[in-house]
Amino acid sequence: MSKPEREEGRRKRVPMGGRRAKLQLSDEDTQNFKDNGWTVRWISDIDGRIQQAQAGSWEFCTRDEAPSIGQFNVTKGSKALNDRVSMTVSKGGGEPITGYLMKILTEYYVEDQAAKEKANTAFDDALNSGQPGGNVVENQYVPQGHVNRV
Repeated sequence: MSKPEREEGRRKRVPMGGRRAKLQLSDEDTQNFKDNGWTVRWISDIDGRIQQAQAGSWEFCTRDEAPSIGQFNVTKGSKALNDRVSMTVSKGGGEPITGYLMKILTEYYVEDQAAKEKANTAFDDALNSGQPGGNVVENQYVPQGHVNRV
């Protein structure tokens, strides 16, 4: 087999000495999710976050969808013996926390971000107008000559 043939079928490799974050997807995997209309995030399995994510249309990523991480799923501290991509994301202070790679359609993700931004803007506007939470506070202190600089 010639060298060019062998290199065509091989995945891009990450050298042992190369820098790469523990939870980082390869460029190919990231681009594949984008091309197929998905946004991906790691979600920790604590405080009902997985159930909240599923209620918000997030889905588990499979090993086949993220081979740069999922192919060695069982050897990276994963508790999941099914096809879900997961990894231990925290070992500090007690029981280790498992994170799952989850995906959502990008159009839903953009909608969710817009809703969060709307709530954040309303909160900021209330703070800047001197009305915490949107309520007028009796006898609140406002320095004389105060100018909002936001």
